[in-house]
Amino acid sequence: GSFATHDDVSPMFNGGADYCMETSILQAFLPMTCPYNLDGFEKGDWYIYPYTQQKIHASKSLGDTPDLYVHPGKMDIFNLARPSKGDNPEIGEHLKAVLKQREKYINVATHGSYIPLSVEGNTRDQIYAFARHLDGKTLLVVANKDVNLPQSGFIEIPGLKESQKLKDLCPSYGDKSEFQLDENGIKVSLGKARAHVFEIDTPNIEISGLNVYRQNLGKTPEA
Repeated sequence: GSFATHDDVSPMFNGGADYCMETSILQAFLPMTCPYNLDGFEKGDWYIYPYTQQKIHASKSLGDTPDLYVHPGKMDIFNLARPSKGDNPEIGEHLKAVLKQREKYINVATHGSYIPLSVEGNTRDQIYAFARHLDGKTLLVVANKDVNLPQSGFIEIPGLKESQKLKDLCPSYGDKSEFQLDENGIKVSLGKARAHVFEIDTPNIEISGLNVYRQNLGKTPEA
């Protein structure tokens, strides 16, 4: 349920604060995902310690050896390191707002079907788009995987009306994105590392010919 565990380098290395906020949105609305972040993510911690990459023999350690070696950018989970810190508290505020939206749409986010959406005109395949649908309610999620450059393309969304009103459910951050509605689709120009979530009126999207994936929500058989 996370884009970075304790075995990975800080997400800050992958694209800075904007990348952290983008992945917060994706974690909140991808299927079968329970958002999870290491302490320090909410501040943009790079997990750089004074003893990084130095072999140190400690007098006491909570790990299985007193010989310490911490990789750069990775959280020290075995020792009493410094408190988490960072220069981007906006990541935590953004995460808090996104999780409130997940809670508002919790049934769609946790029980809704997952519908991948085709993107035309994006030659580098950097735009990721999908819908979550349940009981006639649809959430549209679009994201630019490129953390360095804006990306443009046309997302095919059967049943979408040109009159659809778009209101981003998540707070704005980073570079601006632009959207142009059309019948059965939307032309997007997404800022680098930008992700957006919209509620759209497409009650018949599951029977429009797209691939629809549903979670198995049945009871687990008894042993």
